[in-house]
Amino acid sequence: MVTCAADEYHQVGGRIVADTLELLGWSVHFVGAGAPLGELSALVRRHRPQLVAMSVSIEDHLPGAERAIEAVRAEDPEVLVVVGGQAFAGGADALLARHRKVRHVSSLDELERLVEAWGH
Repeated sequence: MVTCAADEYHQVGGRIVADTLELLGWSVHFVGAGAPLGELSALVRRHRPQLVAMSVSIEDHLPGAERAIEAVRAEDPEVLVVVGGQAFAGGADALLARHRKVRHVSSLDELERLVEAWGH
């Protein structure tokens, strides 16, 4: 599943991640930008994804990313969450430290290596 942070309306990065995962053989549900947290929760509950990738374009949207991570975790505490995007360029170590099984990837190459090593 690929989504954007809560309050995030820039979905190009998320679309690129979804397309990349599909090219790697994953079945992808692209949620996109602007999805309410309740909808994200319902989709996680319905689809039970192995991976939730989240795109965050600007640092001001990191609190929204954290709310989205919490919504995902409320439905599935064990799903791997991968975050990326320009919002993390300045570092978001505190956000990442508060959540287990959340990985930051800084490039599509790093995402590809992660999912290939992890398998599906």
